[in-house]
Amino acid sequence: MEGCADGPPEARPAGVALVTGASSGIGDALARELRSRGYGLIVAARREDRLQKLADELGETHVIACDLADPDVALTSAFLPSMVRRGSGAILNVASTAGLGSLPNSAGYSAAKHHSRAFSESLHHELRGQGIAVTALSRPRLHRPLGERRGSSDRGSHPQAALD
Repeated sequence: MEGCADGPPEARPAGVALVTGASSGIGDALARELRSRGYGLIVAARREDRLQKLADELGETHVIACDLADPDVALTSAFLPSMVRRGSGAILNVASTAGLGSLPNSAGYSAAKHHSRAFSESLHHELRGQGIAVTALSRPRLHRPLGERRGSSDRGSHPQAALD
């Protein structure tokens, strides 16, 4: 996809970034990096307490506590029209190399990550020439117990627990 090697777009005085999954891991790291580059932030995730702690630490951050698995949460539909009107913006979806194929005992996970890649690629082509960069970050396996992410008391006993 275009613009991947160039990194995120340059911050503008009124630039704002929406970061989902910002309560931990890659989302937290992205929020911190974007803030260091001068972006205002909107952070979204299920764990409002962690989001608020991040917002208090970084300043100029709006918190949206939501579960992105809820079909009523449609952030792309909410934010994309204003990007198109401005003729600028960027969308970075976190996918996984698991979306390139299938994993034993992880059909739902592989399918969800494939969706992230396919959705990003489709948006990339639909928005070509409109000043909006669309990228899918296909990262390899991260070793973090699923129980930690989901808040489960069963932290890591499942064979696929190392996948995020």
